[in-house]
Amino acid sequence: ETNKIICPMSLHFGENDPVVPMEEVNAIKAAYAGKTNVDIVVYDNAGHSFSMPSNQGYDADVAKASRDAALALFRSM
Repeated sequence: ETNKIICPMSLHFGENDPVVPMEEVNAIKAAYAGKTNVDIVVYDNAGHSFSMPSNQGYDADVAKASRDAALALFRSM
């Protein structure tokens, strides 16, 4: 049903996320291939919940990049 999505989307994944493994990320990428309103980013060496300071896998640089991308998306609307 990805063809029904018309709003801008920004999806962010960690390369080493055990909850959403790369096989799933690749399926998501394939489902949204060609959609100009969807931005999919995979962060190298990042795990699950990389943007949560209380998480063991927190990565400040990745969290900032992800947050900046999300804010840029909101500003573009």
